[in-house]
Amino acid sequence: MISLSASTPETHERITGSKTFERVLENIKLASKYLYTIVRCVYIPSFNREELIELSEMLSRESEIKEIMVHQLIVHNGNRERLENICDIKGVGRVRDLLLLVDEMGKRAPDIKVTIKGCLLVNLKGMDGYLLNSITLDCLSEVPTIKREYYPFF
Repeated sequence: MISLSASTPETHERITGSKTFERVLENIKLASKYLYTIVRCVYIPSFNREELIELSEMLSRESEIKEIMVHQLIVHNGNRERLENICDIKGVGRVRDLLLLVDEMGKRAPDIKVTIKGCLLVNLKGMDGYLLNSITLDCLSEVPTIKREYYPFF
């Protein structure tokens, strides 16, 4: 699984703070030749919707990837400030918008399986259209504390 949420180096740098777009894209192309490769994208409403559609088209043409998994944006204290510099995180969209995006990406790249993560799908599966249309993605979360001891490899 390789993360890429933009179709241009400029947007990739705004999201990640690094100039690694070309390297990530080359790694996707290389990995997809030999491994089942999933490209993981984060959908940032009102910011990268069109870029994700372009990315699906580009990956369909230029790589052998089999799957794109689109994740909803989760805002927490660790990424809130950076996200506020990119877009308006208040009212960041609806689940319906995420599902419509996934559908459009699938149409533009019919040879690639475009999905959402399973835990979200399980929660959405039993809901009717009215409820799905009204659920928003503007969740604020805390990053969980990892309670494991560190053991050096050697």
